[in-house]
This record gives sequence, C-alpha cells and structure tokens, in this order.
Amino acid sequence: MYECIHELRKEFCIEDLCKMAGVSRSGYYKWLCRKGRLNRWQLEEKDLMNRVKAVHSVRPSFGYRRVADRIRKDTGWNMSDKRVLRCMQKLDIQSRVRRKRNYEVGGVHQIFPNLLNRDFQPTRPLEKITTDVTYLYSRGKVQYMSVFLDLYNNEILEYEVSDRNDLQLVIRPLKRLLTKRKKDVTGTTTIHSNQGSQYTSKAYTLLLKQYGIKQSMSRKGTPLDNAPVESFFGWFKNELYTDYRPKSPEELLHAIKAHTCFHNHQRPQMKLKNQAPILIE
Repeated sequence: MYECIHELRKEFCIEDLCKMAGVSRSGYYKWLCRKGRLNRWQLEEKDLMNRVKAVHSVRPSFGYRRVADRIRKDTGWNMSDKRVLRCMQKLDIQSRVRRKRNYEVGGVHQIFPNLLNRDFQPTRPLEKITTDVTYLYSRGKVQYMSVFLDLYNNEILEYEVSDRNDLQLVIRPLKRLLTKRKKDVTGTTTIHSNQGSQYTSKAYTLLLKQYGIKQSMSRKGTPLDNAPVESFFGWFKNELYTDYRPKSPEELLHAIKAHTCFHNHQRPQMKLKNQAPILIE
C-alpha cells in the first residue's frame, strides 16, 4: 500500500492518497524513514539463515533437526526445528539421504543363540555390545572397518580399519577393548554379531569365553536382529563421505579417525536427548 502511495506522490497529494488508502500520513512517513532497512524479525531471520549455511557447510549430512540443535547449543537461541526447516527450504539446502541396502541369505554354518532377541535397551554400560564389519571405497580401493558399539550410549568402544577382511580385523579391536575395559566387563556382558566367519571362528569364541562374555548372534539373513549397528554404519558412512569427502585412501583413514572422535564426543543423538555418547556414560 505504501509503495503505491510513494509511486503516485508526484501526481497526487500525499494526504489525499493516504485517505483513499485508509492509512495515516504519519504511518506513510514512518514507512518512508525505514524503507530499505530490515526490521527486527527480518534481521533475526537473516542471521538464522547465515548460521544455517555455516552449519551446513561444515556438516552437510545434518538434517534440519541436527542443524537446529547445533545452533541452539552454539548460541543459546531458542528457535523451533520447523523454523530451521523453513530456512533450509528457502536456501534450497537439504541433507543427503543414504540408500537402503539389500541383503542376501548366507549359507549354513555354526551359530550361537540370539540372546538379545532385538532387546537393544541395556541398563548399564558394556552390558550389551554389538559388532559388525562394513566396507568403504576410496579411489577404487576397498577398506574394511570393524566396530564394537556399546548399546547403552552408542559409544564406539573400538574399531579397526584394514584392506583385508580377515580374522584380525575383528580380533585386534576386541583385544584392545578387553584390555582397556577389563574391569568393566562382567559375566553379564553380551556381544552380539551376525553369522560372519570371523565371529564363528575358534579364536573369537575362545577369546570371549576367556573373559566370561556371552556370545549372541543374529538369525541367518535377518539384519534387523542387529539393527543398531546396521543403522550406525549407514549414517556413519553417509556423514563420512558428505562431511569429509576423502579423495584418497590416506584421507579416508584420517576421516574415519576424525569422525569416530566426533561421534563419541560431539555428535548429538536423539536417543540420548541430543547429548554425545561420552557425556552420557
């Protein structure tokens, strides 16, 4: 309305234009004084958009909830997740969604009972640990990663990266874990895995028996029996490639180390009320 008055001010009297528009002349002059300047809400919105872009530039894998949580923690600004979502939509920013995997049923081999039976809610640290192996690519070279994840706080207890998917890929991190956390491992500790050859090997099973640890296994061709670590690998690799963009095997190893540290000490998780795993322990 004020724009129309301003355009017609040279042809008609401003007082008459204001009367026709149903606005006061003082209101028009106030609008004229602040023309071209942002109001408080617009300034706040501009600042929020800049912060959204800053977080996304560092962590492009973050969705709107994690972006909002990071801004709240950095600034103490109490804004809703939906407001951040609207800003991301205006900026045409979105996180990258990982693709779902297809699974094949494996062959028949020695198995252990599924002690967890999809009960992934422990009551104390190191009560229920899950483990698995995944693969990562860089410049056509394959690297394999083995991880031991504490279901109590989602902490990465130990991990190993190698260009060989062999028994030592699992044994080495397990030995480090048992050595460092020997006092915390009790007869009620359960380590759950799939039916991979490393986990049915004598070396692995004897090592668990030596420390009095219960061994649990998923049913054949049932990845949901080990859902926490399957989910973990999915978003861990997605964030790894999105946030670090490793261009060589060496950069990939550095990125894995950096992101593992970030996961344990800084990555907010909804399960932990947006706290990092180490802070919950």
